[in-house]
Amino acid sequence: MKNKFTLIFTFLTVFAISFLATDILNKSLLQPITQTQETTNAGQNASCKYRISVFNGKLAVFEGESKLPYKVYDTYISTLPEEDAKNLTDGIRVNTSSELNKIIEEYTS
Repeated sequence: MKNKFTLIFTFLTVFAISFLATDILNKSLLQPITQTQETTNAGQNASCKYRISVFNGKLAVFEGESKLPYKVYDTYISTLPEEDAKNLTDGIRVNTSSELNKIIEEYTS
């Protein structure tokens, strides 16, 4: 009888561990793939020259898909209207410096 409980306990333990391991692997392996697909699909023009977005809570301009901005402005996103803040959080992509300057001027004046 004791061996039966030991066997059942061992089986349940192995099952629980394999279930948790599968869940962890799914999250660690599949989530980055899903995020990459969403980012690619969400990007209007992934090859745009500039991206206006947020860096440390401030308005910033990034070149292409760079993670670090090449210019950060003293305009805090929290001071902008909610819709503008959302747009900037999502990222506004532009191809020309004249478009870039026009948009930056709108947010900084």
